[in-house]
Amino acid sequence: MKFRLIHKKTGVKSIDTFSEFEHSNIKDLCFANDKFLCLSDNSLLEITSDGCKDLLSIDNPISICSGSANCVYVVYNGGVKSFNCLNNYAIDIMGAKECKPIFTSLSKMGLHDICIHYFKNITGLSVSPIHKFYKIRKTAIDKIFGNGMPEYSVASDLRYSSLCNPQGIIVYDENTIFVSDTGNGCIRSFGKKHRIITGNPIGSSIIPKKLLLDRKRNVLYYLSKNYLRSVLIDGSNDVLLYESKDANIKSMALKDDGKVYILEMLEGEL
Repeated sequence: MKFRLIHKKTGVKSIDTFSEFEHSNIKDLCFANDKFLCLSDNSLLEITSDGCKDLLSIDNPISICSGSANCVYVVYNGGVKSFNCLNNYAIDIMGAKECKPIFTSLSKMGLHDICIHYFKNITGLSVSPIHKFYKIRKTAIDKIFGNGMPEYSVASDLRYSSLCNPQGIIVYDENTIFVSDTGNGCIRSFGKKHRIITGNPIGSSIIPKKLLLDRKRNVLYYLSKNYLRSVLIDGSNDVLLYESKDANIKSMALKDDGKVYILEMLEGEL
């Protein structure tokens, strides 16, 4: 398969291509320690202007997020790994336990905590979604919110507010968490106040997935269908930034300078 990592300049139609390369599959992307890191079916890779190179072999990696300046977290079939970008050293910080969860959509919360959404293998044969978010620590998994029901609802107690297949999460501060409630077609905030940031659970035109936050500008970036969109955290100014017409958007990453880079899988030849 052919991939490219691009940057869409604000206010212009042209794009800047950072890298073009071939690979069997790319799943997710993040930016850390001045590097673009991504996941394939069995490894953690670095994308450079010349292509991509393997950094670490991982069994079925699912998602990745930046932690500290030199660290990223990788969720994989066996749990969660912490990877140091300076010395390419990885350690397990959370095992899969007996239920063998498959984690998705993680975001750093505090120094050692990560918010995650995961699917739990109920029968041992098929994977069934649990529509909840959890916080993982070094020794435990704590439920944060979601009642396990896929129908849309807003409850006075966020523990009983339902979600449908959420696929993105951003921890803004101790009081606010933003969630892509993908199956309900909206982005929601949880904390002291529950509210819809953008979208509509009834007849929404968006299917929000991965979320990114530009803290300096208080802007949320999100992928929906084959679009990159942005919205302010107060719910205003939801705009289309980029539509990929000749490729499929796989993921995105936010650099320290506020530029959003998009990872695409090309449909034709390079």
